[in-house]
Amino acid sequence: MNLNRYRKYLILLIPALYLVWSLILNLQGGPFSLSRSDPEYPYLLNGLNCATLNFNNIGHTDHPGTPFQMVTGGFIRITHLLIGQKPLVEDVLSRPDTYLAIASVFLTFLTFLLLYWLGTVAMKTNGRLTGALILQSSLLLGNVLITLPLRYNPDRILVMYNLVLIGLTIKLLFTQNYPVQKYAILTGILMGIGFATKFNFLPVLILPFLLIPDRRNRTIYGLTVIGAFFISVLPILNKFKDFRRFISGVASHDGLYGGGSQQMINWKSFVQNFIDLLIANPAYLVVLLLTLVILILYFFQPAKYQDDKRPFIALMGFVIASVVGFILVSKHFKIYYFAPVLSLTAFAFYLIWRILGNYQGPSKMRGVTRILNHPSLGIVFLVLLTGISLIGFSAQCRSRVETRDANLLTRKFYAGQVTKKDLMFIEPTWMAGPMVENALVYGISYVAHRQQFYSIYQELYPNVITWEGADKVPGHFRTAETDPESLIFCGNDLYIYSSPGRNAGQLINYLDTLAARSGTYLTKDTAFVNPRNEERVIRIRNAENWKTLSEIKAIRDLTPLDEGQPASDSYYFGDVVSGDYLEITLRIKNNDDAARCRIIARSVQSDQDGIYFEDSGSLQDIGHGWQLLRLRGRVKASPLDGNMLCQVYYPGAKTISIQDLNIRHMGRR
Repeated sequence: MNLNRYRKYLILLIPALYLVWSLILNLQGGPFSLSRSDPEYPYLLNGLNCATLNFNNIGHTDHPGTPFQMVTGGFIRITHLLIGQKPLVEDVLSRPDTYLAIASVFLTFLTFLLLYWLGTVAMKTNGRLTGALILQSSLLLGNVLITLPLRYNPDRILVMYNLVLIGLTIKLLFTQNYPVQKYAILTGILMGIGFATKFNFLPVLILPFLLIPDRRNRTIYGLTVIGAFFISVLPILNKFKDFRRFISGVASHDGLYGGGSQQMINWKSFVQNFIDLLIANPAYLVVLLLTLVILILYFFQPAKYQDDKRPFIALMGFVIASVVGFILVSKHFKIYYFAPVLSLTAFAFYLIWRILGNYQGPSKMRGVTRILNHPSLGIVFLVLLTGISLIGFSAQCRSRVETRDANLLTRKFYAGQVTKKDLMFIEPTWMAGPMVENALVYGISYVAHRQQFYSIYQELYPNVITWEGADKVPGHFRTAETDPESLIFCGNDLYIYSSPGRNAGQLINYLDTLAARSGTYLTKDTAFVNPRNEERVIRIRNAENWKTLSEIKAIRDLTPLDEGQPASDSYYFGDVVSGDYLEITLRIKNNDDAARCRIIARSVQSDQDGIYFEDSGSLQDIGHGWQLLRLRGRVKASPLDGNMLCQVYYPGAKTISIQDLNIRHMGRR
């Protein structure tokens, strides 16, 4: 049967398989926050900054990653347009897993289109279905590439850039009179964006450079790469020194992310990482060895091959990119960092396949090469390469599903047992966890000026407290300091998630120390043990029956204070006795430094019993001209009638605005 009759349909086969496989993978993985929060959540939240054009809030510049953040911002905008339920920022923070899942689907669909386009390019330049299928297998020849759709990270878009590069290079090599200058400009733009997306794209930059034959167009290529790079990082140009510092740290230290000893290479680790790379990528290793054989034969007998030497130069570029990639990844090892080089494997195989078809040596050898170039044999070899990439894959899939199902048990506990009144004490870490708050806490760690998001996180996640270190005050979602004593006195259950690698013990010790310093003590019990893994949830309670006796939420609307109206209404609360604890917060906009707004809490008969609190200095900047003022303290004596009032007072002559007065009265009853 002549399959070429159906080629316009058959070149949809691999793209369709990729589309379906990507969706299956993400179903196996479950929600991103459950198992894949690093770097997905930093990119989601910085993509949100791009979507709102708040580039100054971008805090993740390590890769530097800006193009991927911009793409994510575009996906967020489209998603909100289609299914948005609330204002943009609130909607994304309320449903982050949904936005990540849809962004991942967008990448999958774009990859589907690129794979189909690559197939059409191959058909136009060669007319043979086998060649199209070989090129379309670019994302199949490696376990890392096959599982990459499970992630939402820059490496996933880097391999998409490579699909475009491969298509443009095929046009240059096998289309008559394809303009070299056009190739130099297009690949220069692509390479500049790629390098701005993530520095491990560097090895790929050598390929177009080698294929451009003249100095003038190489200069154009180089300048275009530089120009595209700097245009791509324009949103973070004022923070470019952070990227340089990160790269310098990576180059001068032997650990990940600039950690480890201050030496460029740890040779023992380097050699082991190099071996691990080869073992993990058998299909790539086979094609690399075939490439070296072809190049050696060409070096000794160039006349027996086709007159056009550019395919051999492209193969040489593949080898050089491999060497540079080996050096970069073996020094700074994570297996998926090799994805840009790995995704060139099918391209190299395609070139070998075409070179064999044009062999001009002795007739016996020509017969052998024609057999090797036969469409059926090419497809068989392609299937074998894909097959060896799938070694152990079934076990990985089972393990992935088992891990997801186990993690969902802990998530189910949080959903059913931990209410909005309970507190979650969370350690910021790259490790994923059962609750979406864990992933958001990690993500916001990579947002600049994150105090500007205090109000929205306070509204959406009022019960999330973040660990900032033993010698620091805990934060509210890392946006503003919280009141440590209120954690102990409010009476709400406090939950700490524990799993291997986390520092749950340090969080518990901090609370114990805080309680002792505050004159009380806590009880601890294990509220949940996951029977399928080592996850536990620790519940902490005040042992002396401290609780929140009353809570008043007042001044919900923006309210001006000025010389003519210097004070707010008074808000009363009763049953106050000696030893009770007060925490009162207020948001102030355009505060007057010369005559600061203040919170006053006093007994109704303060002129007789002397119970009076006032604070105007405990301020925290929460962005956009707003400050958070907090008054807190123990009531030293019982009011005469047990009643107190709270009022906001501004002694200046300007006009300021206040909003969200929250009064909490805690006591032991």
